[in-house]
Amino acid sequence: ETAGAAGDSVATTTTSPFSTTTTTTTIPARYVPLLEEPPPHEEVTLVTTDGLELAAKYWPGGPVAVLAGHDFHTPSDAADGNDPQSSDNLLWWTGVLADAGYTVLSPDYRGHGLSPESPSIKNSPVDLKAAYDFLVAEGFETIVMAGMVGSGTAAVVLDAEDPEVEFAGIAMIWSAPQEIGLDAQRVLYGIDAPIYLVSFENPRLERWSKLMAAEIEDLYDLVIYGPAPDGVAWVDVNGEEFAGRLLDFVDYIASV
Repeated sequence: ETAGAAGDSVATTTTSPFSTTTTTTTIPARYVPLLEEPPPHEEVTLVTTDGLELAAKYWPGGPVAVLAGHDFHTPSDAADGNDPQSSDNLLWWTGVLADAGYTVLSPDYRGHGLSPESPSIKNSPVDLKAAYDFLVAEGFETIVMAGMVGSGTAAVVLDAEDPEVEFAGIAMIWSAPQEIGLDAQRVLYGIDAPIYLVSFENPRLERWSKLMAAEIEDLYDLVIYGPAPDGVAWVDVNGEEFAGRLLDFVDYIASV
């Protein structure tokens, strides 16, 4: 089975090294080994409509492109001393997609990584549009969005509100229905593309994911991962399954 509606999904348990992964999916798990080093990438510049030049990592590949968005850095993160997110944080799975032959573009949002200005979640759709336009200019017609946390929310808003943007599929990875200045819940029902929801065992995030699933016309899948044991990195427990399921989603979009 390649895709299932939320109402048809049944809870299953898959095996990880620590047996912690529980899903609501009917799609069998796929495990892809993570890479010690991602394939070499190009450094490219994206120009936004408000004149900013954003940095991005680019892996030219096949005719299907994946736009990979990292999480945002918020004032509370800064107060807690957390380092800003960037395209560097995604290399463990963007490298897998690039190694599989897909074209991958991974931008640094404004105020993150090598990009200038201050972080702005509200303006993230503007930054995503610059990345989308770059891929269109390169000749890509099939563009899949894979967005971590707020990036998934921003992608839905951009797809719904910009008539020039039409993602072939959207993976919302640990995404909320609303972020600062962004409301994906309001526009989810109008998205034609298949949407893949990735969540984990957290009462608030699970509730958000199920609320969004009920609004999605074409729900590819909803997967809820368990936490890692204390002292063990989440990627070490679930990384190979996460990468495999994400690769399955891109493969599915490429085959449609």
